[in-house]
Amino acid sequence: MQDILSGDSEPAPIYKYWRDRYEMEAVDSLEGLSSSETDIVMLVQPRAMAPADLADLDDWIRKGGDAIIMTDPDLLWPSALPLGDPQRPLSSGLLSPLLKHWGLELVSQNKPATAVELEYADHKIATVGIGGFEVLELDVANEVACKFSETGFIAQCQIGAGRVILVADADFLHEQLWTNDNQWQESGESDAMRFVDTLIGQFNNVSKG
Repeated sequence: MQDILSGDSEPAPIYKYWRDRYEMEAVDSLEGLSSSETDIVMLVQPRAMAPADLADLDDWIRKGGDAIIMTDPDLLWPSALPLGDPQRPLSSGLLSPLLKHWGLELVSQNKPATAVELEYADHKIATVGIGGFEVLELDVANEVACKFSETGFIAQCQIGAGRVILVADADFLHEQLWTNDNQWQESGESDAMRFVDTLIGQFNNVSKG
């Protein structure tokens, strides 16, 4: 992020698209979330989050907040950075404590990872390997109710008064997988971008730029 802000690096196309289309703020902590005017929290393959941040997010959602969480069990995002470099994308999602609290588990659906084309609504999304969500134990006291896509790739959950859309993949956000996407070649807007727009559109209180 420091390289991007200093002009030494270009953000990924998907981030540039979100930044131009929505009123976004990238944060390192969710401290103060409850007192903010945030419409949606979006997490994309986040690093290990502090327990306090996970608790703040869970509390905010239960009180009516909306979130989109993309967490990949086997991320294959291309990177020239060496293994262990803190800037290298994480190869596996680290949200197990939060998912377990909601009675869910993130699992890998195909190993070794192979090319996959997913269809959701009117979108065809190219990715490499996919994950899924399985129910561990839904405690009635946790006020969690989820509906799953046919493959378990997407879970749409009502958690207290709030809503969460969980996507068990993040590879599809990388532009190298959009080479066969005619929309990307012609307009600069890929089906992956529009897929995320569709998810965001399910929440009717989003501020657009």
